[in-house]
Amino acid sequence: MSTKEKLIQKVLHAPAHSVPFRDVQYFLVHIYCMDERIAGDHFIYRKAGIPDIINIQPGRDGMAKPYQLRQVRELVKKYGGV
Repeated sequence: MSTKEKLIQKVLHAPAHSVPFRDVQYFLVHIYCMDERIAGDHFIYRKAGIPDIINIQPGRDGMAKPYQLRQVRELVKKYGGV
């Protein structure tokens, strides 16, 4: 399994509390091809053809917040593309 495939599996299937924020960022920008805009500690992602916007911030421990990871997973499930 390639590194890219491992990252996809981690973001989409690992327990929500164990996914590093940086992995979610990389997934959204480089694998799911979303545009990133940063406003303070908020990272805002958009993609042409998808009306939903993802707004995430890192947790204090550097991990993705579970509810925000669920939003990313729901977006991928709803629109596909991975």
